[in-house]
Amino acid sequence: MSDEAKPTLLVIDGHSLAFRAFYALPIDSFVNREGQHTNAIHGFISMLLNLLKNEKPTHLAVAFDISRYSFRTREYPEYKGTRSETPPEFVGQIPLLEEALHAMGITTITKEDFEADDILATLAARGSAAGYTVYVVSGDRDAIQMVNDDVTLLYPSARGVTDLTRYDRDKVFERYGIEPHQYPEIAALVGETSDNLIGVDKVGEKTAVKWITQFGSLDEVIEHRDEIKGVVGDKLREQYDRAVRNRKLNRLVTDVDLPVGPDDLERRPIDVPAVREVFDRLQFRTLLDRVTALAEGGAATGTSAASTEPSAPTGPTVPVVRTLIDEELAHWLRTHASADKPPVGLSVEYGPDNTVLGLGIAAAGDTVHVPWAAGRGDYVALEEWLDADSPKVVHDAKRAYKALKRAGLTLTGLRGDPRIAAWLLRPGRTSFALGDLVYEHLAERMPEADPNQLVPADDAGE
Repeated sequence: MSDEAKPTLLVIDGHSLAFRAFYALPIDSFVNREGQHTNAIHGFISMLLNLLKNEKPTHLAVAFDISRYSFRTREYPEYKGTRSETPPEFVGQIPLLEEALHAMGITTITKEDFEADDILATLAARGSAAGYTVYVVSGDRDAIQMVNDDVTLLYPSARGVTDLTRYDRDKVFERYGIEPHQYPEIAALVGETSDNLIGVDKVGEKTAVKWITQFGSLDEVIEHRDEIKGVVGDKLREQYDRAVRNRKLNRLVTDVDLPVGPDDLERRPIDVPAVREVFDRLQFRTLLDRVTALAEGGAATGTSAASTEPSAPTGPTVPVVRTLIDEELAHWLRTHASADKPPVGLSVEYGPDNTVLGLGIAAAGDTVHVPWAAGRGDYVALEEWLDADSPKVVHDAKRAYKALKRAGLTLTGLRGDPRIAAWLLRPGRTSFALGDLVYEHLAERMPEADPNQLVPADDAGE
């Protein structure tokens, strides 16, 4: 198949590009009427529209990090430990960006315990094997290892997200003098400041390239470390374990279990009314014109099908469930679930022996899923909210209270429990399942794939 006839898969590191856009555009020039800063969203969508015009992908997805925590921080707690706190002006922009992308017919993907680059590496590997031409957009140099004859990295410059350098195999060799798959071995020896991975002292890029070229691989460099002379040889013998650790951590995962594959990412119609609604809140008039023009050039629809979340075949409209943690969760709780807001719904996702796997929190028209893994995320805001008098409605609150207590969480602020209300109305009933109560009193069928309506299925939103 000729390159022109091959389908084209474009995969984007959402957080990486959003942060670049955040620092490229003036903060105070992009604030909507609610006081929400929007510069990262504006820059990201502008970059995306240029990519769609220039690369003309047939398939498309944007991957986001759920948290700064992953299997890498369990392996090495200092991983990325030098990164500064998220700027307060950036907080709240990622959920709005995801909402805008969904309206534009674009699938977004997250995976608990993995980074966005692992998602990109998995999709790139599968796309390449399936005959796609793959373009990866990321500002993380670890992404260089994905490059091969079918995969090209589009790397943004320091000036922002509009100027992209195309790294194919030839470009990587021209820049570094190595094959793409060898780049992380160079980085393992030199170290990576952005990830807080300390390399071997006295070893710079030129020395690392020389060793990898001479011996063929990092393993062989370490195997022959006694043959390397001078001060750098002494440092390698003393500190080679750093390189071993770094290589283990900077190796991207190419077999992440994802709910979608390349074939599922075919570009979908733009939901113009939804785009208008989102962009009106963001006050993006010029971008709205550009997206509308894009929709007119292709197919537009009044119904968005962008989310990877399962939708209910019948019954009430269910909001898209977004997975949040860290600062984004704290922002959502302040916005939707503070003490002065109407009660929100809280649901607990249970595992074996009533262990807590996650929580669902639902406000009017907005629902989030919070994966729970003690010690693997910043849950301070969640813990404080659960223990505060912020009003909550919980179905079967007794079970939830006990499970949360075993997980080290305190539940207060209870304002209602449909199970108790149903018992008071009819103590002799045989079923207190929430789905049965909804059908009995509201004549609505809850989605079978999501019986609690607050917590997504195991693979939803991943």
